[in-house]
Amino acid sequence: MELKLATKGSDGLEVEIEGEDISITQIVLDELWKEKTVAFAGVHSPHPLFRKQILSIRTKRDDPYQTFLAGITRAEAFVKELQEALKAALEKGRT
Repeated sequence: MELKLATKGSDGLEVEIEGEDISITQIVLDELWKEKTVAFAGVHSPHPLFRKQILSIRTKRDDPYQTFLAGITRAEAFVKELQEALKAALEKGRT
């Protein structure tokens, strides 16, 4: 996975994510939409044949970069929790 900050303004930013499909960005979007200061969060793919996503975020008043980092941090915690739950379920199924 390769990340690149494409644009950054006072109320928004765009991040290019190469080498991943939409599943990763969807987890981040779900966390960003929970923020009350997020006016818009979305993702699009420039072309369906390329594994590249562009995630856009606009905020009402907070720094979009800090809001994005907070969303990524919560997404990471969610994925870790999911991983632990899956491990537990698989172990339980083996016994």
